[in-house]
Amino acid sequence: MMRHLNPLFYLLLACLLTAIPLAAQQRDAAETLSRRAAQCFADNDTEQARSLYEQVLRLEPEHLQANIFLGNYYYLQAEQSRTALEAEYRRLSQPTRMQQADYRNRMAALLQSGYAQAKRYLQCACRHLPSTEVSRTLATIAALEQEFL
Repeated sequence: MMRHLNPLFYLLLACLLTAIPLAAQQRDAAETLSRRAAQCFADNDTEQARSLYEQVLRLEPEHLQANIFLGNYYYLQAEQSRTALEAEYRRLSQPTRMQQADYRNRMAALLQSGYAQAKRYLQCACRHLPSTEVSRTLATIAALEQEFL
């Protein structure tokens, strides 16, 4: 006696069979974008590299190279902003309470934007490839958070 399978079984099987090639296509697309991003970086087109790596992470959120690049990119951007902010603050011979508060508020905003982005990407990278350098960078961000948040 021949037994008939539930039509839902066939639907599920069809979904699984189409999902596997789609995942492989996404991985391939992510790798192609990653290679293009690395080439842009080598050509000193950092902004285009950043944009491409962000596209990579939309396809493959755990992509190691993209997380490392973006974590370092946002960290260095935040560090440049912090350096400028600290230089501006140091130029004040006797900062008023209002100027001190403004400095602290701007540092907190920087931590919640640039450093927070860097932290998110670097934590993801560190989960996949523990690194002393990444751990040090994350510790620096944590110390700044402790001081200003």
